[in-house]
Amino acid sequence: MLQKLLVSNQKKDKKSFEKFLRYLLVGAVGLSCVLAILAVTLEVESFSKGMLVGMGVGFLIISGRIFWILKHPKLLNEEYIKTYDERNQEIRKSLGWLVR
Repeated sequence: MLQKLLVSNQKKDKKSFEKFLRYLLVGAVGLSCVLAILAVTLEVESFSKGMLVGMGVGFLIISGRIFWILKHPKLLNEEYIKTYDERNQEIRKSLGWLVR
């Protein structure tokens, strides 16, 4: 799922890729905080609270993964290669009809 978020139309250099990951990290942490606050403050059914908490935990897990990648340069390089490798992009394009 992370790779679907990262792939864009044009290839980025490693510095801008890292900067984009930092923006994703801040956004995911922000969304998880907002969802946690909404789950506590809103007077909604337990199903809705559970959904808000679940989405917040999901965004927190994604932000943890991004943070881990940013702290380890070897993992950052591997993720960069996985994201912008031409072979992987062709495979994703050819199998794109399966995931739509």
